[in-house]
Amino acid sequence: MAYESRSTNRKRKLKRLIINVKVYDTDTVECIGYSANMHTQGMTLSSAEKIPVDKEYSIKIEHMEDDDAIEIPLHARCLWSKLGDNPAMFLSSQNQLKLEQLKI
Repeated sequence: MAYESRSTNRKRKLKRLIINVKVYDTDTVECIGYSANMHTQGMTLSSAEKIPVDKEYSIKIEHMEDDDAIEIPLHARCLWSKLGDNPAMFLSSQNQLKLEQLKI
């Protein structure tokens, strides 16, 4: 894992964790993309389809570690979505990530 700090970019004051994990929509149980980076207030999502701005949804991020999946349920809202550097991929900002209440 790597950290990114944009000291030359005054708009970005949060350190970002560069991590590539699968992101699932828990309503459809489909992988909607991969995280490009994460920080304390959200993440950037890389996806094949454009995520609608202001869409709120329940997601889970999944990381594989030694044949075991680590899953974290979250609630997110899309702030913006745009075509990425790769014309086949979209980037979107997911904000207000909140842990979903665990059902026991």
